[in-house]
Amino acid sequence: MIPALAGAGGVAVTPVNVSVMGGESRSFTARFSNADGSPVAGAPVSWANDVCGTFPNSASTAVGTTDASGVSSIRFTAAPSADVTCWLTATVGETTVQFDVVTYRLDQVSIAVVSGVNFDPQGSMTFQVSVQLGAEPLPEVEITSRLLPGTAPAPVSFLPGAASTGQGGRASFVLQPPMRVTGEYNVEFAFRGITRQVKMQRGPEYATLSRTITAQSADGGTRTLTVSSVSSPGCGFGGGSAILDPAVTEFRPELAPAKGLVYTEGLLSIRTENCYGPVPTTFTLTTPRPVPSGSMFWMLSATKDKPLPHWHAVPVVVAGNTATFTLTDGVNDGDLVTDGAVTAFGGFAVAPPWYFELQDLWWGGLGENGWGVSIVQHQEKLFAVIFAYDGNGMPTWYVMSAGQWNAARTVFTGALYSPRGAPYTAYDASRLDIGPSVGTLTLTFTDATHATLDYVINGMAGRKQITRTIFGPSLANTRPVVGDMWWGGSQQNGWGIAIIQQFGTLFAAWFTYNEKGEPTWFVMPAGSWTATDTFEGRIYRTSSSRWLAMAYNTSSFRVADVGTFRVRFTTTDTAVFEWTIDGRSGTLPLARQQF
Repeated sequence: MIPALAGAGGVAVTPVNVSVMGGESRSFTARFSNADGSPVAGAPVSWANDVCGTFPNSASTAVGTTDASGVSSIRFTAAPSADVTCWLTATVGETTVQFDVVTYRLDQVSIAVVSGVNFDPQGSMTFQVSVQLGAEPLPEVEITSRLLPGTAPAPVSFLPGAASTGQGGRASFVLQPPMRVTGEYNVEFAFRGITRQVKMQRGPEYATLSRTITAQSADGGTRTLTVSSVSSPGCGFGGGSAILDPAVTEFRPELAPAKGLVYTEGLLSIRTENCYGPVPTTFTLTTPRPVPSGSMFWMLSATKDKPLPHWHAVPVVVAGNTATFTLTDGVNDGDLVTDGAVTAFGGFAVAPPWYFELQDLWWGGLGENGWGVSIVQHQEKLFAVIFAYDGNGMPTWYVMSAGQWNAARTVFTGALYSPRGAPYTAYDASRLDIGPSVGTLTLTFTDATHATLDYVINGMAGRKQITRTIFGPSLANTRPVVGDMWWGGSQQNGWGIAIIQQFGTLFAAWFTYNEKGEPTWFVMPAGSWTATDTFEGRIYRTSSSRWLAMAYNTSSFRVADVGTFRVRFTTTDTAVFEWTIDGRSGTLPLARQQF
């Protein structure tokens, strides 16, 4: 739904991901154009920032104007305290360009260096260098390099002298020694007076080092797990690494391997040492028999978007009797700590799509922009709400609060309901009329990101192809994990708010009732964290073409800004929702809905 909220197009002229040191200023520039590509000239531009600095007026908001080319620029000064990851936006009408800003202090950063020794046919040494704020590299900062005394023999080249870390947060430097000559190279990398020295020995060997662990296979022969890294020549297994028996059962109930998964090659307990990122460490399992197609490495650990341990899948490349996957120190290994020790616990298994996290905002793509499906998942249970339009093009919704998987766990089917209730302006749960089922919803998941939606509603049948909607930037999440179906409890039964979370970004849909008691919904597709526990933004009412049993016409989609919202998360499982719509306001208690 997000793209249609824009009446014009907007692009960032300066990089989207940037770093600004506390107390320093940086210029941000955005360009806006009409639907035909012509510049939006002379338009007012609203600049805003999420609490990590100020504009020239010493405030967190400012106003500018686009020039004849549709371009607007502004200077932004990071707060001296820094150590904040935030956003900065430029808005013209309903079009917003977002920059993601990392602010830092020099006493908080360090230089990380990963080197590849003799990894190409010429024997070059490539250094991947980053400036780290904790475990995160800073984008768009400049690092310089130089050779130190003691280097011999003189290299053919060592380039560049200075390089930007770019959008990926890493700069590359290549040292080319003379061919077939050994020697020691002392190099130094610097950033704003912070230095890191690296001493490398250029030897005659060109092979990647590898280490193995072995175990007996249930059907004869041995299984071998190999670790290798082109960037860390000393990378190898540490004490305690093992291939465990498939029948291992010593788990706390909440951490037991997901039911239905068969770990065909047992479980792996991995600890490697001297395997520094950001270059991944590669693991290859070799078995006496072919590895099942579609296998993934299912791993028990915390991830950057979820702080508690959970089972999640790591992609695997299967080739006959081998399965290969990669983990990066401090990025996606078991401890998420940049310490050279890559840890993991898990095993290889083939899983049906529902084992992937299906909870998300799903839609029919730009060609069907304006409606969507919120899917909230509790283990294998799904709670889905279709938010679409009735015969008059007005918002309505259909809810599937329960259902069943097929035997293959690829198809989820349940009854759909279209309740009636009291208006949201004066809600009275005693007036809730759930009514009989109006039909069925069937979700067929072809993979983790694509599904087919089949419905029968009031005797009318239809099919839609749906995919996940991408609305949140892929940044490490420093915000509370709040994605879920929320409601007002049994005393407010009948309405709910689906809060979908992608990293630190929220998208919410409020399913409630209009003045006639008919289902209606409001959408909150964006906002900002104004405090560590508070997310707020604008509320929109939409209308569009009829959705049931006919071709959807996205050109009829209209969006109206009708007010504001604020959600304050008081505990892990409770919140307060404040709204203002069409000049009327209210406050509602929220709790996670159990199902």
